[in-house]
Amino acid sequence: MKRKSSTRLFTFVEMFISGSLLAVILAVLVPVLGYSADRLVVQDNGGGTAFVVTEEGRVGISSNVTPYADILGLNQVAGAAFDIETVAGAPPSGAIQAINGQFLIKYTPGVPIVNNFNTFRMIARTDGTVTDPLNGHLAAGNFLAQHNGGGTAGTVVGVITNAQLLGTGDITNAIAVRAASPSRKGTGVMSNAYGVNILPQRITGVTNGYGVYQEGTSDLNYFAGNIGVGKTNPSNPIEAANGAYLSAGGQWIDGSSRQYKDNIRDLTKEEALSAFQGLNPVAFTYKAGAGEQHIGFIAEDVPELVAMKDRKGLSPMDIVAVLTKVVQEQNKTVDKQQAVINTLTEKLAQLEAKMEGLQTREAPLSILSQKESFTEAWVTISYHLCLY
Repeated sequence: MKRKSSTRLFTFVEMFISGSLLAVILAVLVPVLGYSADRLVVQDNGGGTAFVVTEEGRVGISSNVTPYADILGLNQVAGAAFDIETVAGAPPSGAIQAINGQFLIKYTPGVPIVNNFNTFRMIARTDGTVTDPLNGHLAAGNFLAQHNGGGTAGTVVGVITNAQLLGTGDITNAIAVRAASPSRKGTGVMSNAYGVNILPQRITGVTNGYGVYQEGTSDLNYFAGNIGVGKTNPSNPIEAANGAYLSAGGQWIDGSSRQYKDNIRDLTKEEALSAFQGLNPVAFTYKAGAGEQHIGFIAEDVPELVAMKDRKGLSPMDIVAVLTKVVQEQNKTVDKQQAVINTLTEKLAQLEAKMEGLQTREAPLSILSQKESFTEAWVTISYHLCLY
């Protein structure tokens, strides 16, 4: 019994000492930590607000104003509102993680948004040099969707964004993803700026790799600038690395420079005439068209000289080349025939002139037989002789 009483006494003394120590700690923290009826405030050494929690549960960090969001971080000088720095040697588990949950950041408008409102903004900043474009790149956000099981995952999506209309109001432009223009506030030079840069998708183990895949068959796609296909600096609305391009005037120009071609030779007239005779012009409508009638050729039926490997399409320039050669050969034939016609015409003119001369020489004799007196006939003959 004495042993139990001494134990209780020891416990009471321990609690008293602990309580006194807690009182001392609270007395020290009074300038730093204050509590009111509606919020919890933590002050810095200068007396400014470093951390505040309102009675609604809203949290303000580095802010002297009442938080208007669930979590408010105020950038007072040149730093970030939330500064999370990677520690050397730390595993890449992420500074913030949500398991089987989600982060919801909501803006409740009190006044109209005049400029821009960012519900969530991440900034990656470095004061050093980043050289490796793949492994050493600086990224403000890195989202990974991982399948670590043994079964089959139907669809694994790294990032899903959406613009939703929930109320009765209207949205003029609903943009799911927007790549803003690069911001250059320093004195350095940006060599290349990419709105979207997609790394290779068709890699080992991937059956079909799509850089961009548009699923909506009735959706529209709009490009205000020039489009380059295998060409980094297109100067036309659409321009390919093989020299073909769509001109600003709306004409499609095939690449035809010698620098794009090999095995150049003249097309023989026999080849051209044979292909020309094998072409069968037809009238038709496209199955996917709007019933408009067209004229042309059937790819499966054209001669081998102008056929594509898959016989699903045709190159207009190939047919134009055949027609050009045929017309050139016909022009040669026409020129030869015209030369013969000119020669025959000249000879015919000469024969006509001789015939007229013969008729003129026979005229005095006929006149003599018609005249009544010799003197009258002689005068007429003399006149005709003067014509020679």
